[in-house]
Amino acid sequence: VETRLDSDKREKLLSASTSGKNEAAKGLMGRLRNLFDMGADTDVVALTPLMSEGFYEHTTGSMMDLEWSMMRYREGLSSRYESRDSQALAEWDELEKSVVAHVADEVKVFIRGSQAELVIYKKLA
Repeated sequence: VETRLDSDKREKLLSASTSGKNEAAKGLMGRLRNLFDMGADTDVVALTPLMSEGFYEHTTGSMMDLEWSMMRYREGLSSRYESRDSQALAEWDELEKSVVAHVADEVKVFIRGSQAELVIYKKLA
């Protein structure tokens, strides 16, 4: 079914799941895809705590914009990984298995108001 979900509808739908989570949001690209599925009224950082280390907030005019960076995420995750945090170990393993993380030099997600953009950077030389 294709439908527009605001945060309330999304929350109600996910609450029907045993885990209460979006089971399609597995792996790096699955979690990034999940960002694009969220409604414009959703607190993206609050609903994506596993990836929150890569978020950067900045204001342009009257709007709050968000940017997520794979490199910032990796750096933040690295210190938790070294302390052997069990959740960080699982996240690191997920990142290491990601084809995109191995091929791309950087992956960024830009969220401006109700629009989101995914950009994959690769240096060619």
